[in-house]
Amino acid sequence: CMTMGTASTMTGLADALGLSLPGASSILAADANHIRMAAATGRRAVEMVWEDLTPAKIMTEGAFRNAIVVAMAMGCSTNALIHMIAMGRRAGHAIGLNDFDSMSRKVPVIANVRPSGKTYLMEDFSYAGGFLGLLSRLTPFLDLQQINASGKTWAQSLEGAEVTNADVIRPLDNPIYQEGALADARRNIDAWWPLLASHTEAASASGAATGKAGGAQAIVINASGCGAMIKDYAHLLRHDALYAEKAARVSAMTRDLAEFLPAERARLQALCRPAVGAHDGAQVGNERPKPPRLAFHPPCTLQHGQQVRGEVESLLVACGAELVPFAESHLCCGSAGTYSVLQSTLATQLRDRKLSNLQADSPDQILSANIGCLTHLQSGTDTPVRHWIEWLDRAIAQQA
Repeated sequence: CMTMGTASTMTGLADALGLSLPGASSILAADANHIRMAAATGRRAVEMVWEDLTPAKIMTEGAFRNAIVVAMAMGCSTNALIHMIAMGRRAGHAIGLNDFDSMSRKVPVIANVRPSGKTYLMEDFSYAGGFLGLLSRLTPFLDLQQINASGKTWAQSLEGAEVTNADVIRPLDNPIYQEGALADARRNIDAWWPLLASHTEAASASGAATGKAGGAQAIVINASGCGAMIKDYAHLLRHDALYAEKAARVSAMTRDLAEFLPAERARLQALCRPAVGAHDGAQVGNERPKPPRLAFHPPCTLQHGQQVRGEVESLLVACGAELVPFAESHLCCGSAGTYSVLQSTLATQLRDRKLSNLQADSPDQILSANIGCLTHLQSGTDTPVRHWIEWLDRAIAQQA
């Protein structure tokens, strides 16, 4: 994997935990050193048996905290959080999301490797000093007395390690991003800003007088979890001298579909209402088609996080649907991001309780507004679960 995706991330973290010979993770697959590393690994595995050096003696809580430091500095794949927490807890250590969050506020991203970095690939990373070069930059954050598969401490293993390209593996005082957890936020702002800035500039030059302006006028989000996060950029980056103003602008311009479309209610109603019943409802003889019966689950990130309530339901009714009421509409369905993975038993209980309420009056479909809720709910029912904008799109398409 030539980017810092899940594969490169997890091999690096296995190295950081001490589960490989030091530096093995960044040796390129096609490099002659890879064959030498494989042979050395085999010899060392036999030696470890004689030394009774078991994984449990290597995978200490300190080793996991070292790995979290490395994850932040690499700009790791988000899958690292799930795997590392699972491995840590299986090893008997209370590793959690708070550990990643707190470390991300201290450890900057210094590996200039895509996608978190801007320029280089894993090949460049390997030739610039590789994993040991990266660790040599991170010694202020590491517990160097932890041992690895070599039987040596990291203090011993890093003797002679160096970085040969300071743009690939940055020094701590010249990072890619100062706070790893906010790297994605800054990347998004960088990607969107040219479009938002053009609107801002045009508006200041002529929009005030003419009502016209170029560029984007809003960031419209169709996943309520994403919308809630982006609206929080202003708060998260409020102390960042380079991004605070831009983040505030991005947050102010972000709109969920449920906030953006109500202004078009009359047009949407005209476009879709004649078609309802034809695509989802039922017609008996010459009777008027029955409207589709829909149950809408408002995600927590929409009704609580963004404080948007009732807009989707109002649009669905305006477009001819029969909205089926249900109990406990304010409660979570159990998805909640990685919660459904890390706390699967409780998440399943919440899902089943939510579905019991949603299906109490036998709706034709269940609608929601966030990808996590959609997939989580669908995993527990045969009733179709869709994004509400999908239903609306089908209604309009049927009329067309």
